[in-house]
Amino acid sequence: MASDTNSSELDYHNKVSSNISRDPLPLNEEKRLQKEAEASITIPSQSMDSLDIISVANTSRAPSLNTLFTINRCSAGGNSGLFLAFLSGILMTIYSSCYKIIKKDINLSAILLLRGMFQMFLMGSMIMGLKDLGFRFSSTPEIQPGQRINPKCIISLILSLVAACAGFRLLLIFGALKRIYMANVHTILNGSPVLVMIFSHFVLNDRCNIIRSISTVFLVGGVVLIFQPYKFVMLDSFEEDIGGYFMAIGALVLSALGSVFTKKISSNLSKQMIAFILGIAITIVGFFSIPFQDPSIPLLPTDGLVWGIAVVVAILGVLQQFCIIGKYFFYIA
Repeated sequence: MASDTNSSELDYHNKVSSNISRDPLPLNEEKRLQKEAEASITIPSQSMDSLDIISVANTSRAPSLNTLFTINRCSAGGNSGLFLAFLSGILMTIYSSCYKIIKKDINLSAILLLRGMFQMFLMGSMIMGLKDLGFRFSSTPEIQPGQRINPKCIISLILSLVAACAGFRLLLIFGALKRIYMANVHTILNGSPVLVMIFSHFVLNDRCNIIRSISTVFLVGGVVLIFQPYKFVMLDSFEEDIGGYFMAIGALVLSALGSVFTKKISSNLSKQMIAFILGIAITIVGFFSIPFQDPSIPLLPTDGLVWGIAVVVAILGVLQQFCIIGKYFFYIA
């Protein structure tokens, strides 16, 4: 019996010594065991539903919450962008008709100056009144190591190009309205989606799919068909100038370029800021175009009705410009 007791004690001491001499578990193994212990804890049924949602959202097949939010925002923004584009066309038609009434009573430069100053005043007031707006780049990254050009400089150059396109585009549109029929001007300008689709393919890397191509063809074809009856029923003695067609085509190209580059900087600058810069550009173009206008048409007419219509043209033009800029913030190119 004594020998059996001694042997059992010897076995016990051997087991203890072997446990003491055993190396500790690796750190990763301890973490794994700890996670398995935590996972073994029972969870209420209500929280299990939330965990199922989170686990599904974290899988590679299901989109994340941020992706879903972006998709919904794009869907809602697309409808708003289409409405702004439709409203922009209506406003342009109205102020073009108003300008045709007073084109022989007030100088074109006066219209541009009035439009530019009104746009600067309105947008400048909005910038000063809202605290989250100002002369800044909202989401522009700083220069990174290895970059030679600061991204802010690139955005400033693009903004200058957009401003120049807006100023000269408006000058060419009003010049074309003086020389050819308004229907002809709008027919040419409605070919802008074709150029926008081409330019955005190279500048914005947008895909030119079949649906966009078919929609563009039907859009331009429909405008041409609407224009033809209007053309043949004109019975007045108005003589068109071939220069008006070149002006309308130039306005078409500038409109497409301005649209594409405005979309490119829409995430870095506010709508009000872009419109304010465009107002400055329109004012500058209007001032320097004074020597090139017809001197027989007064720059400052004395008729109050003419000034009233000119103010309406300026106000509607500013609203139309704001609609054009606003639609690019709703993902509509």
